[in-house]
Amino acid sequence: MNTVSAIGACRFIWRTISWKASRRQFRAYGASPSPRRVCRPLRRCCRSSPRPKLRGQDGDGAEFEELALRLAGAVYAALAETTRRAAAPSRRDERRISRALRLIEARADEPLSLPDLACAAAMSPYHFLRTFRTVVGMTPHQFILHTRLYRAALRLRRTTEDIATIAFAVGFGDLSTFNRRFARIVGLSPSVYRALSRR
Repeated sequence: MNTVSAIGACRFIWRTISWKASRRQFRAYGASPSPRRVCRPLRRCCRSSPRPKLRGQDGDGAEFEELALRLAGAVYAALAETTRRAAAPSRRDERRISRALRLIEARADEPLSLPDLACAAAMSPYHFLRTFRTVVGMTPHQFILHTRLYRAALRLRRTTEDIATIAFAVGFGDLSTFNRRFARIVGLSPSVYRALSRR
């Protein structure tokens, strides 16, 4: 895809997401269905996904990558006019996902990208993301985040290491991201969590 068509596709998706697309815009891009047919799955997709930081403050693009794949799948399904639900994952897919889960457990403190995990599971990134979410109940990025936070919580309770040392050891790139995510998921800041667990 060249730069001009990539920019055009991004503008089209932005207009569609902002729910201001007209029939003329759809026809200009060669799409036949009405804007409503495409906007409904996009709205569902955007509502059910976590909202990533737009400025990239967290230091990783995994949330954006997952959101982009989900948006691409929703647009494709709407344009292809598919109405049937996806089949349940096969045993083979479940084994592949368990292989990826073992990889995440073994290397959660390292940077893991969606294409790397999909390659380890011998799946395309889109199929991997969809199957992972169906089998596990969350996206790979969310699973990695929960694994890292669980390990950090254990270390906060059991050791006297600095919070910054723990944050870097479990795989976070900076302390502010760790503090923000820990407080959002656990409900307490790391220092308050440590103080309460020592009582």
